[in-house]
Amino acid sequence: MKKEHERELGRTPLAALVFLSRAIDGFCIPVREAERWIEPADVPSFAKELENHVRALGEFFDEYLAKHPGALRRGDDPENEYVVEQELASARTSLGLIALITPRQERP
Repeated sequence: MKKEHERELGRTPLAALVFLSRAIDGFCIPVREAERWIEPADVPSFAKELENHVRALGEFFDEYLAKHPGALRRGDDPENEYVVEQELASARTSLGLIALITPRQERP
């Protein structure tokens, strides 16, 4: 019984990452379609608040990788590092584009 419980505990963090990834994916359409279901007057503040949360998530990843420089090289997939770096770079680029379309006085 103890080994089974230890095995379950070992899978829990990995399962949590899978479900967190699915939860993040689940926000894509609601965000993309937000202007259709949010009151027009609320769209700018909604977008700004959402941007703050997304930037915080990006900072979380950046801080973790800064503290653990070899983290992306772990595991048995040599392309993992490249793929993750490209995805994070894409996220940073998208956040950078927000700064280009947002008037200076409205930036965080």
